[in-house]
Amino acid sequence: TLVAANGTVTADRLAVRAAALPVPLHGVTGQVVCAGTTVRAARLAFATPRAAWEAAGSVEGVRAPVLHLVLASPAADLAEWRPDAAGRGPCRIALDGPAADPVVAVDADLRDVRAGELAVRRVRGRGTASDHGRLVRLDGVETELSAGTLAVTGTWKPADRAAALAWSWSPAGRGVPALEGTASFARNTGTFAARTADGMWSGRGKLALDATRVRVAL
Repeated sequence: TLVAANGTVTADRLAVRAAALPVPLHGVTGQVVCAGTTVRAARLAFATPRAAWEAAGSVEGVRAPVLHLVLASPAADLAEWRPDAAGRGPCRIALDGPAADPVVAVDADLRDVRAGELAVRRVRGRGTASDHGRLVRLDGVETELSAGTLAVTGTWKPADRAAALAWSWSPAGRGVPALEGTASFARNTGTFAARTADGMWSGRGKLALDATRVRVAL
């Protein structure tokens, strides 16, 4: 069992396949420096079947490794991680913390996004997942539709199907008021509050969600 090493490993268009990797890596090029139980990569380039990436950062420890890594692609493809989805654009992924449960922060700007029955022009913003993905923080995630742009900030718990969000709606058409408010839900029901951006109108109501629709009761 390897517990420590020292030296530099240089890769030149190496191909890597491993059970721990979601996709095979091709054209791995760059240097990895080993110092004791720490491995550092200053600029490691590689390609997945659908995109080119660069990696930088370090892995500390062997038996219980700790990650400090950043992966970046100018044109990541959503279909590579979710076969039933589509969307392409710049993406940066940061992994920090124990390899068994790192905090994963994703900054992306994807266009022509499709997931199931949902299709939108553009999705951009930052999402951070922790606690084995059980808690997701959304920071100014904007979804661009033909009618306008929806921006969302808040927390989402996928396993519990629960969220607490602040949102704003910027319509594309003239003469339509901008809206902002909050929404929270657990499982299939929730509540919301909305108001016009100028504060002249406001309202509250209940939400009922299913797989394809959101029903609103004022």
